[in-house]
Amino acid sequence: MRGHPRLPRHKAHPSPTSRSYDQLMRHSRTLAHAAVASLGQRPLPRLRISRSRYPRKGVVLAVGIRIKLPGVTQEQFDAAHDHINPDRSPWPGMLFHSSGPIDGGWGVIDFWESRADFDAHLESNIQPGIAASGVQMQGPPDIKEFPVHEIIHP
Repeated sequence: MRGHPRLPRHKAHPSPTSRSYDQLMRHSRTLAHAAVASLGQRPLPRLRISRSRYPRKGVVLAVGIRIKLPGVTQEQFDAAHDHINPDRSPWPGMLFHSSGPIDGGWGVIDFWESRADFDAHLESNIQPGIAASGVQMQGPPDIKEFPVHEIIHP
């Protein structure tokens, strides 16, 4: 059997468990790009994948940060965000940012390369920006960290 005409032919590889991490990542990206190309779609974006801080749990792509801001409205969030990040550009280490209304306030979901990147942004930009905006928080923000299992881009 000759295989799919558009997919690259691969030589026999040693078992996946004997491959190095880097070989596995290169191989999976090659297959993913070939599969997308065979469907006539645009190429997949390159994702930065780092080794897990939790070796028994596999690969951690990023650190997710979930923030609940009690009592904050869209207008208050936008006013604070205008001071924190007026041009809405990503900060070093930020992979993804989203926000929206939640029950009783405003919610934020961010993906960062590391918790240290988020903490640096919190200390140097978020806290001073909120103070400069004059927005009064109704209690402390509820911040939770979670490991990101997968990221899917259209």
